[in-house]
Amino acid sequence: MFKIPLNKYTRSLYQNINRKIYIIAFASALILVIWTLISSLFGKNKEETNVTKNTSLYKPAETVISGKDITESVYEEDKNLINTFIDYCNNGNVEEAYNLLSSDCKEALYRTKEDFINYYYNEVFATKREYNLQSWISNGNYHTYRVRMIDDIMSTGDYENSSNFQDYMTIMKDGNNKYLSIGQYISKEELKNKTQETDELLVSVDSAKTYISYVEYSFSIQNKTDKVILMDTLENVSETMYLELSNNLKRTCNSEGLSNISLRIDPYCTKNIKIKYNKSAGASDNKVKKIHFLNVIKDYEMYINNKESYNDILELSINL
Repeated sequence: MFKIPLNKYTRSLYQNINRKIYIIAFASALILVIWTLISSLFGKNKEETNVTKNTSLYKPAETVISGKDITESVYEEDKNLINTFIDYCNNGNVEEAYNLLSSDCKEALYRTKEDFINYYYNEVFATKREYNLQSWISNGNYHTYRVRMIDDIMSTGDYENSSNFQDYMTIMKDGNNKYLSIGQYISKEELKNKTQETDELLVSVDSAKTYISYVEYSFSIQNKTDKVILMDTLENVSETMYLELSNNLKRTCNSEGLSNISLRIDPYCTKNIKIKYNKSAGASDNKVKKIHFLNVIKDYEMYINNKESYNDILELSINL
């Protein structure tokens, strides 16, 4: 008699339990879905924050090597000039691009439009380029930017064979106009009254051309004797032919391209010589104090005939 009510009770109990289980399961699933959505949104926001932070790390107006940061207005002016130059090159407007170059840059590297085409344009702009800038050196007279150029993938459609090119471009103001120096050339400085005279020689330092990784000095050297004079044997230039900096460090000459012929001064003649020294632009040790020639051969013919015993050496230093 009591089984039927008991079964109804049990069935009702089971139904209540099942209903609660379903409710709990549904609530748990709902909580899990909500938590997943929140986590996803949080992760996305975090990722966007990281992207924003990473993007903000690129600050092209901040000067990397030496000098003050560039103001945004000056940076935009400089960027527009560089952008115009690259646009001209990308579109084949070679003459317009060449006309943007400074007279110093033309004199040093690209004396004619054909030189510019052969030694820069054909090498760098075989394909269209995209670029980014970074202020590198900020000087009162000029601003130098590192310019990284890559192939315009949208134009070429060739990602696998894309190439990169890095240059250092300098903006120089001439009157009301700004001009561009490229090919890692920065500027030229005319030097006056930088001379040293001995009984044998009169040496004048005429100018200094600064590149991103070296400086080239131009000398006028007068031989006042009836002997052939050799400015250096090039056997140990790190100790005999170098720049002395204001902090007493040395910057040796780059002997590549020099020879006994180029450094030879004939009797009673004046010769112009260009010598490159390994001194980076914008370094903290930038100030040059002296130029040294400490192994000048006063009689080259006698030296050739008897190198081992020859000792008639002149040491000469020029204050800058």
